[in-house]
Amino acid sequence: MYFVGIDTSLQHLGISLLKYDDKKFFIFLLDYFHFNLNKSENIKKFSDIVIKYNKKYKPLYVIEKVFPMKSHSRKSIFNFAYAYGVIKGILISNNSNFIEMYPQRWKRLVGTTSVKETSIERFKEIFTNWENTKFPIKNDHIVESTLIVISFLIDTYEDRVYLLEKLKGEIKK
Repeated sequence: MYFVGIDTSLQHLGISLLKYDDKKFFIFLLDYFHFNLNKSENIKKFSDIVIKYNKKYKPLYVIEKVFPMKSHSRKSIFNFAYAYGVIKGILISNNSNFIEMYPQRWKRLVGTTSVKETSIERFKEIFTNWENTKFPIKNDHIVESTLIVISFLIDTYEDRVYLLEKLKGEIKK
């Protein structure tokens, strides 16, 4: 089964395409992108990616559902809503299947915190071949888009601890 994780942000949109083999508890990172959604050509690029993935893989999209805080500026609140609306609008217009994961939930499920380094360390534990690839390990948006999908798998699997202990991954790109 194929999944696409989306770490939502106007400035830093992280996307990862994953294939999960539930018999071997193995996940493959097949493709990933990172770009800003505040330019019309990048909105078109995101739309093209969704169309391509839908035709080839028919994935389930797992989106991080972020809420702005009261302490954020008006511009920041607008940007959150704009990015989320663009993403959701493109997915709906392309008849894509998607679910939403709240940041607190997915981070708790995979055992990370709001500190970005904990997400990177968890990613390295699962995808042990990251050093042999050109994967941009410092790009926490791609890392987190991958972990969002893994948290969904953990959440839907009956024995969460068992899955997290057994799950191994490989970067194919």
